[in-house]
Amino acid sequence: MAGMTDPVSHTFTNHPLFGEKLEVLSEWSAAKGALWDDKDVDSKLRFLYRCFEFKGPLLEKITFCLSVAYGHHIRNFFGWAEFQFGENSGPLQFWDSNNLKEHIAQKAWATMCENFFKDKNRRHGPKSWEQLLTPEILQLIFFFFEEPRNYPSSEDSTNHYDESARDFLHSILCYGWESQQWTTGCITNEVRDYIQRDEKRLIRLAYRLHESELLLNHWGYLSEESVAYLEEIALKPSIIYPWITVESERLEEALFREKPVKTFAQTALVIRELYRERDRKRS
Repeated sequence: MAGMTDPVSHTFTNHPLFGEKLEVLSEWSAAKGALWDDKDVDSKLRFLYRCFEFKGPLLEKITFCLSVAYGHHIRNFFGWAEFQFGENSGPLQFWDSNNLKEHIAQKAWATMCENFFKDKNRRHGPKSWEQLLTPEILQLIFFFFEEPRNYPSSEDSTNHYDESARDFLHSILCYGWESQQWTTGCITNEVRDYIQRDEKRLIRLAYRLHESELLLNHWGYLSEESVAYLEEIALKPSIIYPWITVESERLEEALFREKPVKTFAQTALVIRELYRERDRKRS
């Protein structure tokens, strides 16, 4: 019809992408500057989603993700959320700054679990993270989990991110005490030495993961100093959980406390008795 413009031809000749100079963010530092340093929440989430895809040092990526994820399981870690009141309803929580920070921290945790803790080999052969592990990376991970509330949820959790983290930490414990693990794994001797350097740290890790059974199964690998540390924890559980202030003078007394103190005491007593039985057989 005369006087009308063909809409298709008009679109082709005036396409919004014509004249655009597009760039692909591939380098870690450039992506971080373009996305994370932007105050927009969506930009930060996009950066976290692709964090491990960008070219850059793995140590730097893990350092960043763990620092952002710190406090992701701690309620009100970033402050109390504000509330908005409606006329005909109760308080309605909305996305204020503290809510958003918590959401971003949880996204960083999910990114770390999905891209590092998760075994992408699905239990066939060496775990996917084993060849990537270094003492420097382990140092960051151990520091992160020195805060008990950063730990993944308990073993009955259906959260697959937490499950990946639990499996990772369980494997680290096995590397600390199971010599058989070395025949199937492929971590370096340097990493192995770093894991085994601090047995007290492994014991704290086992307790916070509720892996007291693992301690019992590997009691023969524990030194006398470690057994004494188990007893110290039972008498003073604040070593594991700072908010548990109850203390006991004897292990038998701790048996009558509530969990997890009772569990600590039971584990310490059983391992001490196993030690005594072994010494009797040797004498």
